[in-house]
Amino acid sequence: MYRYLLSPYDMKESCKSAFEEWEYWENVDFGKRYNHNSLPGCYVGRKSEHGVCSYLRWKLKGVKKVDAEFKKRKHDSDIKVEEHMIEVKGLQPHQWDRLKRCIPPKQLDGYVKKNAIIVWTTTKGDDKDKCVVIQGWNYATDLKENGEFIRTICDNIQIKEDKDMRSLEELITMLSMPTHLQ
Repeated sequence: MYRYLLSPYDMKESCKSAFEEWEYWENVDFGKRYNHNSLPGCYVGRKSEHGVCSYLRWKLKGVKKVDAEFKKRKHDSDIKVEEHMIEVKGLQPHQWDRLKRCIPPKQLDGYVKKNAIIVWTTTKGDDKDKCVVIQGWNYATDLKENGEFIRTICDNIQIKEDKDMRSLEELITMLSMPTHLQ
């Protein structure tokens, strides 16, 4: 686990893009049905992506933030490190114990197809708190192979045990290795 404080620039950019995304979904019927399109949910998502990207840039070279085209609802990944695709999944701190490490099955299948790495975070759903807690990470295949079905507001696959989440040190080591050695 690592507590990362967003820079003033990252805080401004993440909050700006969160508000733009929320504003878009407020005017689309689809978006009004899902909590993750609430303004606090958008803040959590964008702050988490900026925090993880900045943390990885601090530790590695070749890190690229991918700005999602949320209007098209498609993107390769949130972050790329060389050919590695990283998806960032964030929750508010009060949600972590109950909902940690959950992914809807259809979304998980897409992550497995692209061999994605999933980084888990918590941060407050507001435009004031700069702290993003990077909890750990898993390969999408970890969830596919070891996850358990749970029902929240929708179907999810969850890795329940904290011990099954990988450390950030392991992530940095793996991303630092030449591809042919992984």
